[in-house]
Amino acid sequence: MSVVVIGSSGGGTATLGHTNCSELLSTIHNELGKVNDKCKTNDSETPQQNLNSHGIIHSLYVALHNGTGMDSANLDTSIATLYSSGIEIIGSLESIIGKDKDSSAIALQTRQQFQVQAIYTGSLRKCNEILRLLDQRLAEQIRSPSSKVKGLICISCSIDLHKESLLAAVEQNLPVTGSGGSSLSAAATTMGIRLVGNAGGSVATNSYTRALSYTHALATAWGETYHPFASPKQKNNRHSTIRPQWRSVLNACLPAFWAACLTRRGISLLVLHLSSTTTTTKVTEILQMLMVGDDDLLSMAQHLLDSLENIALPTACCIVMATSYAPHHGSTAVLAASVASVSCHQSILGGLLAGLLVGVLLSRTLYLCVCWGIPATMSNLMVAGGVGSGVALMTAPLTPWLRQLSQFIRFGIQTSMEGHILGLGFTLGCIFCYGSKIGMYHSLFLPLILLEMETGNASILGAMDEATLVLVSAGICAANLVVGIPSPGDSSNSSSTDDNDSDSALCRRGLRINLMYGDFIEAAYPFMERYFLVNVAGYLASGISVEILAHQPEAIGSSAYMPVLVSIWLADDWKRLTISFVTAFGISFGGTLINNMLVRLRVQQHKKKT
Repeated sequence: MSVVVIGSSGGGTATLGHTNCSELLSTIHNELGKVNDKCKTNDSETPQQNLNSHGIIHSLYVALHNGTGMDSANLDTSIATLYSSGIEIIGSLESIIGKDKDSSAIALQTRQQFQVQAIYTGSLRKCNEILRLLDQRLAEQIRSPSSKVKGLICISCSIDLHKESLLAAVEQNLPVTGSGGSSLSAAATTMGIRLVGNAGGSVATNSYTRALSYTHALATAWGETYHPFASPKQKNNRHSTIRPQWRSVLNACLPAFWAACLTRRGISLLVLHLSSTTTTTKVTEILQMLMVGDDDLLSMAQHLLDSLENIALPTACCIVMATSYAPHHGSTAVLAASVASVSCHQSILGGLLAGLLVGVLLSRTLYLCVCWGIPATMSNLMVAGGVGSGVALMTAPLTPWLRQLSQFIRFGIQTSMEGHILGLGFTLGCIFCYGSKIGMYHSLFLPLILLEMETGNASILGAMDEATLVLVSAGICAANLVVGIPSPGDSSNSSSTDDNDSDSALCRRGLRINLMYGDFIEAAYPFMERYFLVNVAGYLASGISVEILAHQPEAIGSSAYMPVLVSIWLADDWKRLTISFVTAFGISFGGTLINNMLVRLRVQQHKKKT
């Protein structure tokens, strides 16, 4: 079904997405595409034209800049942008708003693809002048015998500026829905529009909330079926039904774990310092002066530690999971997940479960509210608040069990690194090195590292990550730069020279990024695959460095994607961690150095023979 949208960003600023016209109109258009059209189309229509008849066929929308509301706008000083779709301007806009007002320069045309365009930016007064002329042509299109317009959506529209299109809708008996209580009430009483659905206010709503409400109202008026959870017809629609796996969501939370680990280490050292000394420094004096009330610096630091250990990371996981599974809900998903996370005390698995339930229930709860005729504002309050509270109550009994599961996994990792079985650390180091080559890092190792860091503590596997991957890769890259990368062929060959240049550039980049940022371990893989001795050196370095760590593992925790020096700073037993890192770097460096010298020697011997 084809729909016309008219309106503005509204009088107030109590909605979210009211100034993002492209997102709002695109969301409405995509939801309209989920309505089943039982009407027969003309045989002469192409499939593309038939597809375009489902959704917004024309739109006129004015949005004020800087998120201000129309209630406080000044016609001459406030800047606004006029957006449209399906409307083509022939000639210059200056001729349209000039003295002659050449309205023939305006044409209505259904484009092959839905596209929102900004056609004019300037003072609100001039935007209104252009809008009035465009609205006249829009009314002619609605009244046309060949018109495909079957409904009208009014979003905080001015009944004065849109008078012609509203009267045309009354003449054609079109169902009208929308939001913006003042404008809809005025249009219903003065013009007699056929208002359908739960049209009303828009406080606390967002783009998706309103789009679903509008679509359901029109579908009900048309007697058609609306499938809000179906895949949209547009192939490029962003609201895909493909959802990420929980491991992908957990890995995406790495920045929060990274920050929590560093912050917790810094605060722990501060607490240790304040607890062990009675003298004050200038820094502590300044911090104490900033305190409010009777709290001292030590109690504040302990309160921050408690928040990091119990609240921060479960909340982050819950919000990321909810927004990943319900991205179209935007801020509503964030609000509901924030409330739901209160039951996920010290459990990131609980946070992931709560976020998943929020993402699944948001759309269904919203659709039920719309079907029951609950106004948009109350619907959003019930969705954002009600779903969050309900999920918190549902997951509260499960969180202790999930917390125990995480603790069991951490216990297993710590026990395996206690050093009770000689050679187990070496084996784990080799497994870590091999697994990173075959895709096990992001699917297994990184999620386990983050599970270890559930309470903001550093990770044993994180230290293994730095030793077996980062330092090994850095050692191989450093050796290649020191003695040069041998060419397997004749060094006079231009292609071999080019290969050496690219390999050297790769090693320089790999060495810098590995040591400074704890990343780009893949820089060493081509050389490990190319030369057997380099590969052996990499595995030896990985195994021996982890075997060094396999005693009192709780004192050598670190994190993935951490600069080497910062990784050492995180560990309580920084000396043993440093020895492990130096060993990993030294063995891989030495093995690569010997390999390159042997390869270069063989090349020289081959040259002498030839």
